[in-house]
Amino acid sequence: MTSRGLRFSKVRHRPAVVGTCLCFIIITVEAKPGSAQEIVGKRQFSDQLVVSEPFVEDELEFPSILHILRPRRGDAPRAQETQIGAELKKRLTPDFEISLAGGFTDLSPDGKPTVTGFDNLEVGLKYQFLRDPSREAVASIALSWEVGGTGRAAAGAESFDTLSPAILGGKGLGDVPDTFAAFRPLVLAGRLGADIPTRASSRSSTDIGEGRHPNSLAWGAVARTASLICRRT
Repeated sequence: MTSRGLRFSKVRHRPAVVGTCLCFIIITVEAKPGSAQEIVGKRQFSDQLVVSEPFVEDELEFPSILHILRPRRGDAPRAQETQIGAELKKRLTPDFEISLAGGFTDLSPDGKPTVTGFDNLEVGLKYQFLRDPSREAVASIALSWEVGGTGRAAAGAESFDTLSPAILGGKGLGDVPDTFAAFRPLVLAGRLGADIPTRASSRSSTDIGEGRHPNSLAWGAVARTASLICRRT
């Protein structure tokens, strides 16, 4: 009986880990603000909003706010979702980074009570294996671990862990031939990875949250203009 009582206590208090870690992220002052800029050769890269940047850096992102309207799917009602998140990135070596991320979700489905709660805690590792100033190129490999059961299930947090390996890259086009000189202001960034749950989602189509599919592919790409840095020699 004592053993069962102890296990119940651990499960009941596990979601409090997210709140504790989120407070730690917010009060940390050693990291730079979330508007950091990175320079590779003569190219200045700004933070990407859609695709994770391939740089290893010291950075604090807070708050990051997402507000969307989820359409009706099957028996699940339409719902307004607001997410407020924070992420702390810390560079342990010039090429290696560890990160900690957490968030808070507010779900307002049509005809049902509003549900709020913390998301699962995410722990990340990133290793930058390429930084070529002459080609304005940078690339890294990353691994994200979503710690299942640390968030609130009613707000969409899964009860199982999910591992997300990825390859991240960025390339400035300042070195293209004169024939394509019009494209030199552009920067390309991309991500190719996968979401690998430790087990399949047990959520049904009637749940408010959206369960992840096993071993799903995750990718994205973006093209944008970026500044060229002129240095005197």
